[in-house]
Amino acid sequence: MIRKGLLSFLFPGSLVLLAALAFREWVASPETFSTFLRVFPYVVLAGGLLLGVRFHRDRLVLALLVLALADRALLCCTGGSASARLLFRSIALLLPLNLALLSLMSDRGLLRSRGLLRWGLILLQLSFVAWLYRYPRSSVGVALTQLLVKRGAGDGTPIGQLALLAFGMSFLVVVICFLLRPHVLEAGFFWSLVATYLGLQVGKGGGVSTFYLSTAGLILVFSLIETSYHLAYRDELTGLLGRRALHEALLQLPDRYSVAMVDIDEFKKINDRYGHGVGDQVLRMIGSKLGTVSAGGKGFRYGGEEFAILFPGKSMKEVIPALESLRKSIEASGFTLRGRHRPRRKPDSPRPSRTPPKSIPVTVSIGIAEPKDSRRLPEEVLRAADQALYRAKEAGRNRTAI
Repeated sequence: MIRKGLLSFLFPGSLVLLAALAFREWVASPETFSTFLRVFPYVVLAGGLLLGVRFHRDRLVLALLVLALADRALLCCTGGSASARLLFRSIALLLPLNLALLSLMSDRGLLRSRGLLRWGLILLQLSFVAWLYRYPRSSVGVALTQLLVKRGAGDGTPIGQLALLAFGMSFLVVVICFLLRPHVLEAGFFWSLVATYLGLQVGKGGGVSTFYLSTAGLILVFSLIETSYHLAYRDELTGLLGRRALHEALLQLPDRYSVAMVDIDEFKKINDRYGHGVGDQVLRMIGSKLGTVSAGGKGFRYGGEEFAILFPGKSMKEVIPALESLRKSIEASGFTLRGRHRPRRKPDSPRPSRTPPKSIPVTVSIGIAEPKDSRRLPEEVLRAADQALYRAKEAGRNRTAI
């Protein structure tokens, strides 16, 4: 689980940011970089908006619009006037706070009441920034330019101490959001914040600033694509790859392979007697077992209480010991019901229970098949494994059949 969470945090956000850094530092010449910037921001914005609307991800849509508006507003931060300096400071303060706030929210629909409220919040900020730009010497404007400490943090950066504090708080918020919801899109907000921070270090709009703010949007777009891939190919309940991924994997098998079908015995009775919540926990337990099957097997959620395991390059004779070990491991583990008054987290000094925990016997039946002269296509081998599974069921369950 830790490894999976780390991969979700690093990929694809960190790779997109590293690629952007490498492109700017070592690949693009000044002329190429200038030409690239004429297209890059608009491609990211248009593509991201289309994907966000299509997949009903209003957080992505709003984040892209906030980044685009900030980039356009930064173009006014030219010269050393008080209005330009204040405009830059206000954008540097509000931009990370907006990204952090969007990471906290959930996707509720752009035209629903909460979605309209978010639009109103963005328009209110635009009005506020425009007012500050026109009246830089107002009490609010003066307050935004005040130093929190006379010497220290913020001395070497143009964004100011208040903006540094906003970035620090925003980084903390998005990390907590990822820990609570370890999804790729949540991690994308973190790396988007990093790119935004790099873009604001220039101290003005256009050029490098536009490049990094557009990269921040691109990170969120790639994070959405990766999230959509997971939803399409991975079963959210068990963490295993889903049926669509299974059919694609079947097309890539070598000439020699084995397929096993695994079904939870009497699963309907477990759902009827203990509820679907317990049934889901049983499915998760079986999924974790299948994720560690030996002999090079790869588990898939086929549907309902049925799973599939592919063994590329292995014959039935080679994988039967691994499948028998899996079946016996599941039988020995069983499933312990959580007591009604059992705390969700283990206490430091647990008190002995007066009543022993109730255990549900959980077993699986397995059918296995491999290619033969009469069945060469992977779909035919899969059906043969399914037929072998039914033979295991008819023979009394909790066994492996070929």
